[in-house]
Amino acid sequence: MNARRTDLALEAHALFRAAQKDDAIDGLTLTERTRRGCAVTTVTVESKAASRALGKPRGTYVTLDLRALSPEDPAYTERAALALRDELRALLEGTVDTALVVGLGNRAMTPDVIGPRAADHVPATRHLKGCAAFGALADVSVLTPGVLGTTGLEAAELVRGAVETVRPDLVVAVDALASQSLGRVCTTVQLTDAGIVPGSGVGNHRRALTRETLGVPVLAVGVPTVVDAATLALDLLDEAGADLPDPAALRGQGSVMVTPRDIDYSNGIVDFLGIKHYTFNIHGGTSGILGEMARLGIEASRQTTVNLPSRIRMATLYAIAQSVDAGIVVNTSNLSEDWVGYCTIYGDSAGAFSPIGMYTTEEVIAIGRALGLPERFLIKPPSDGLTGKTDEDNLGFSYHAVNEYVRKGVADPAIKEQIDHKHRVSRFKFETIPVYHNGLPIVIEDGTDFYK
Repeated sequence: MNARRTDLALEAHALFRAAQKDDAIDGLTLTERTRRGCAVTTVTVESKAASRALGKPRGTYVTLDLRALSPEDPAYTERAALALRDELRALLEGTVDTALVVGLGNRAMTPDVIGPRAADHVPATRHLKGCAAFGALADVSVLTPGVLGTTGLEAAELVRGAVETVRPDLVVAVDALASQSLGRVCTTVQLTDAGIVPGSGVGNHRRALTRETLGVPVLAVGVPTVVDAATLALDLLDEAGADLPDPAALRGQGSVMVTPRDIDYSNGIVDFLGIKHYTFNIHGGTSGILGEMARLGIEASRQTTVNLPSRIRMATLYAIAQSVDAGIVVNTSNLSEDWVGYCTIYGDSAGAFSPIGMYTTEEVIAIGRALGLPERFLIKPPSDGLTGKTDEDNLGFSYHAVNEYVRKGVADPAIKEQIDHKHRVSRFKFETIPVYHNGLPIVIEDGTDFYK
């Protein structure tokens, strides 16, 4: 068994080849091609020997690599979706009149939510088959079975019951996978007719969903959202030319997964506070503007690509606030951030009011602790949620240094110089827009100093 863990057949194939140095193995083939700009790799496992070698059930495994597509291309999503559709069709066995789509995973766990989220976007049509307007559509049922820890039932048990009721021609199961490489996280899709083991991507192995267990063909759609920590460590050590330790020693008594999880904190805090919330993807808005600039021959500057997501995010907040009952945009910047100008004008510096704008980061944490917020939300390093770095990484000094300087006037001379410079050059972000005063009279009072 390979020490590096992956659910992707093409990675398992590469690992086997690297370890065995064999030219061929009976019943194992790999082919490569492109589909709508996506790199497509097909691994076919036809023999027991090939199945043992890769640690995968016999079947066809098709992997779409979306990294060749530019996220800034306005047609990015459409091209990826059409490529996925074409490859799914190629795996189908004949005509499908009735299908059951299963979204596997835990909605409360960000790296495991892809199955339920995908199912949310599949229109169920089985109950509409008597309507003439929907006569041309296949009968589609959609199931999100949840996870054993919340339902007390194995996903396979619920799916099997649905199959017995619906009697579909095909089951399509969508789930999270584990990759060997961080580069493949959320950039790769694997399709297979070999079925799937629910929860395998995040380390929970349950009863398999296959043709043998359900009695109907099963197509599995998987997206890697996690990397096994021991696998990642081994790869990094290998790249550095270091001696590789025992993988079992790296794993200890369990398995640790690495995954992008910044949004977990956001979801966790609103759930804890019971705040109604929406998860809104701003990628389309950002890429649409950048794509239109490129079409017009305008090269986006680095500052544009850094600031644009923040401004699109703020525009989105105002759009939602104007569309829901009594909506209002709250600015959540604090004194430490604002003092050094760590904000985007017309982006996160905007808002209808600022409740914590006069509190330092440490004072905000103290308020959260007094309100009884769980400690995991209080110790999270501050970040903008856009660059992948912490605020302090981007600034080059700590917020504690800023706080000590602002509240006590104490600072290391070199850091003081940096803070003073950032404060001085960022004041334009907090000033009212300059207006040309033409000297013509305004004879009524407006209640502000804007016209003075």
